[in-house]
Formats: sequence, C-alpha cells, structure tokens
Amino acid sequence: TTVAIPSASIRVGFYVNPMLSIEPRVGLVVSSGNSAYVTSLSALVHFRGSPVGMGPYLRPFAGINGYSGAGDIHQTSVGVGLGTTVNLVSELAGRFEANVGHAFAASGGSGNSYNVIGANIGLSYFIR
Repeated sequence: TTVAIPSASIRVGFYVNPMLSIEPRVGLVVSSGNSAYVTSLSALVHFRGSPVGMGPYLRPFAGINGYSGAGDIHQTSVGVGLGTTVNLVSELAGRFEANVGHAFAASGGSGNSYNVIGANIGLSYFIR
C-alpha cells in the first residue's frame, strides 16, 4: 500500500475539444537508495451536457512504471477511471475518481502481472 500526500505525481490537461482532453502524467519517488517513476497518458472523455471541465468523465489510460534499487524493473500498465469534477471557486475544481488497472509482467521476466483498484482525489486548476 502506498499513500502519497501531497501527490507523488502531476498531470497537465490539454483540451482537444469540449468533450475530450489529453493528460500526460509524470511522477518520481525517491527513498533510501531506491527510486520509482511513473509516466502515463490519459484521455478524459467528458460527458455531454456538462460545462467544459466539469461533471462526470471516463478516463482510459496507459503507462510505464519503473523501479530501481536492487535492480531495474520497467512495467507497462493500462486501465480506466470513472470520476467527476466539481467546481469549487472560479478556476479551481475538486476531482474525485475510482479506477481499475492492470500492470503487465515486468521487463526481463522479473515480477508478476497484477491488478490494481484505486481512488484519486485531487484539484484541477483551469487557466482561462
């Protein structure tokens, strides 16, 4: 179990149109000689009828995670999230999401594949 407060990663969203935005994500965690990184690309599909950036969304994603320390391991993953964005103040929104994912066996045959169930709570800042 890993809990990172504040988040160990950051996402930046780019709107393609009012119903679709693309979100690259990067993160880095370093502790006692070990490090881990996460990269992913998400496509947020915003449901029709919501103001831009607000309301429910579906978030398919794919990524590459890596770990170093006793040996380097690189692992690919895919998944999907379902969430909602709620306006807090003019340019700031709260984001709440439940997601499921699958990580495939690591490169070099080390490690196993596994499933992940997760939840994200975050903030979205909109530049207008």
